[in-house]
Amino acid sequence: MTVDILMHINEPLSEHQRRNLMISLGNRRGGLESHFQSRHPQLMFIAYDRLRTRPHELLRITSRAGYRARLVA
Repeated sequence: MTVDILMHINEPLSEHQRRNLMISLGNRRGGLESHFQSRHPQLMFIAYDRLRTRPHELLRITSRAGYRARLVA
């Protein structure tokens, strides 16, 4: 079952950084798909399979990429 969650990235990201983070989030077991749909560049919507991936894993992936984030919804 795929669900969307909103992540707030604490640091401002360049286009290159956003693209790399989306690749990091998208290339994980569990069918993660990330996309920016907000007018606010620090907000990222992430679709993931909640049967295969847990929300805390999204934060771990983001932290490994060198960014601080929190899950909003």
